[in-house]
Amino acid sequence: MPFSPLTRFIAASGLTNLGDGIATIAWAWTASLITRDPLLVALVAIALRLPWAVFALPAGVIADRVDRRKLILKMDIVRSIAFAAALVALLLSMPLKEAPAEGVASLPAFIALLVSALVIGAAEVFRDNAAQTMIPSLVPHEELEKANGRLWSIEIVGNALVGPPLGALLVAILLPLPFAANAGAYAIAALIVAGIAGTFRPQRMRPLRRETGAGSLPKGWPSCAMRRFCERSPGSPACGTSSPT
Repeated sequence: MPFSPLTRFIAASGLTNLGDGIATIAWAWTASLITRDPLLVALVAIALRLPWAVFALPAGVIADRVDRRKLILKMDIVRSIAFAAALVALLLSMPLKEAPAEGVASLPAFIALLVSALVIGAAEVFRDNAAQTMIPSLVPHEELEKANGRLWSIEIVGNALVGPPLGALLVAILLPLPFAANAGAYAIAALIVAGIAGTFRPQRMRPLRRETGAGSLPKGWPSCAMRRFCERSPGSPACGTSSPT
């Protein structure tokens, strides 16, 4: 029996969030083995989170204009490649020298770690923005709450409960192992997303009427905001005055 698009999407999200949980430990642990300088270790965390401050708004705009499945697919591939690059850099630097109090034990490994973290953080911004708005395209409006609950549950389990301890175990076995696991996890997630049939480009909506009266919106309602609302909740009575072109 073939899996439904929703099941495929949740499975892919579960894998990527498991990878995120593994990476939570792997990034900090690896950085601390390359340098003991707290500022340099903090740079890795900054590289992961800085893209959210820079790309959060542009990512939302892009997610509202392109096929979200394709955007998710591309970002998972980018993250898989970035983890693979970090893996190769670590393997080439093994065995690592003892981490100095100042500076780094391996400059190429540290630069590769920073660049990979920056790329992965940026891809995560675009991927997560697209994923949050894709669920309404996969299930009827009346099943939206249940679908979101399933998605959030699998994300929390992977990201917060299973991922971090698994990441610690993998690092304890072999330092590059978490990066290999994540490169594989994101690649498999991309394959799963690629198997979801359909077009998930947002529908363009005609401008909503703004005059008062029966069956129309009150004056002053921002049409752009209402278009986005109607796109996510097409069954809402408030969207009865608009229709896709």
